[in-house]
Amino acid sequence: MDATPYITFAHRWWWLLLTGTVLSIAAYGVAVQLRDDGDHTPVFSASETLFVSLTPRTDTPGAQPITVDQPWDMDRLLATYALMLKSDSVAQRAAADLGVANTSDDIRRRITTGTVGTTQLLRLRVTAASPIDASPLATGIVRAFQEVRAEQALPGNAVVTETSPASLEAQSHNNMLLNTLIVAVAGFFAAAGLIFVFEYVSDSVRDARDVEAASGVAVLAAIPRWRANRRGQRALGIDVERNSAALEAYRSLRTNAGLKTKHDDAQVIVIAGAASGDGATTTAANYAVSLAHSGRSVAIVDANLRTPALGGLFGVAGDVNGLGDALIRDLPIGHVVRPTAVNGLSIVTAGSQGAMVSDLLETPRFGALLDGLRARFDAIVIDAPPLLEATDATVIAAQADAAIAVVRCDRTTRADTASMVQTLRRADVRVLGIVLNGDNSGLRARRIALATYARQLREMPEDRAA
Repeated sequence: MDATPYITFAHRWWWLLLTGTVLSIAAYGVAVQLRDDGDHTPVFSASETLFVSLTPRTDTPGAQPITVDQPWDMDRLLATYALMLKSDSVAQRAAADLGVANTSDDIRRRITTGTVGTTQLLRLRVTAASPIDASPLATGIVRAFQEVRAEQALPGNAVVTETSPASLEAQSHNNMLLNTLIVAVAGFFAAAGLIFVFEYVSDSVRDARDVEAASGVAVLAAIPRWRANRRGQRALGIDVERNSAALEAYRSLRTNAGLKTKHDDAQVIVIAGAASGDGATTTAANYAVSLAHSGRSVAIVDANLRTPALGGLFGVAGDVNGLGDALIRDLPIGHVVRPTAVNGLSIVTAGSQGAMVSDLLETPRFGALLDGLRARFDAIVIDAPPLLEATDATVIAAQADAAIAVVRCDRTTRADTASMVQTLRRADVRVLGIVLNGDNSGLRARRIALATYARQLREMPEDRAA
């Protein structure tokens, strides 16, 4: 049995399970505190214990012994006496005998009866606001019960065997620990129920299995969540190296993409997501830096003319000549390529023209620009706009050698994942694979990389694998 899905599930949602449990315990604590704050009246209780038998007292005139015909006669007698002790007739007589103003309903609310284990003992418990009220009330109820029983000539006998004086009841509530545990378990399962609904109602991809099932394309790398440099200083060279898991995941992306293109070279690779926020720009930047770290000369192109961001990541001014300027003014390559702080990596920013020139991506000038870059660099990485939000990405991908799609865990839907791959394939674009951003599992990243590598080796012809 593969426990990985369950481990992934727990790793992804542990925070909600913990939050639900803690909030339940906190709410229970507040409710108990409010209850205790609102109830400062002390409670005193007194009790009387009666021994119940089927045979009447022998000193009672005219009493005849009772033969036990059925084994449950005693149980029935105990239950009958318990109800009589709480009856309205007994309460009224007790109130009259004691001369108290309490109504019979008020007295009955103060009475609790019950048998002691499997014995013939019947215990009466009475509560009151003071010991002066509790003890006489308990004695008066038993005396009234005996009078009513005698007047009605009821069978059996009941003798008081123990009288407990009134005592103050403890204000700490019993089973506090047990109640807290029950509330915690209830909160845990309530949170698990919410997670279950979210998992099976939402159409968002959760892990690499979801992505591959929806798209039919292998996941090249699962990038774990990592916190980028808040000051926005360049991309990979400074930020991601603080997170070894993310750094290893981008290396896996480089390795797996390299295996896909080992025997069918792809010099120009487009990286695009399904929608804004999927992390395509971050993926493109880190993939390009990873390629440069491997010793290749790399150019990264910001072809997202609508919302450019690469220039800011690499600390290159946004008003310099870039892709848009080259398309409008037919500038040579040397006027738009800029070096970066990463050794071996150059950048072509979007330029100052922005979205106004996005239509020029379909002109021969864009193809000529790519040809110029091919002649100068070993690899060209293009950051494209979202595939499902604009046609620019499809136009760009059609002029490249291959594409890598990007999806975000818990955000990109399965339908959008499938639609993105279909869009690229309709444009006759070679799809190398998919990058899963924001992977919650963490445990699966390395396993996915190794599994992908092994699968690619199996798919290779024997002569190539050798």
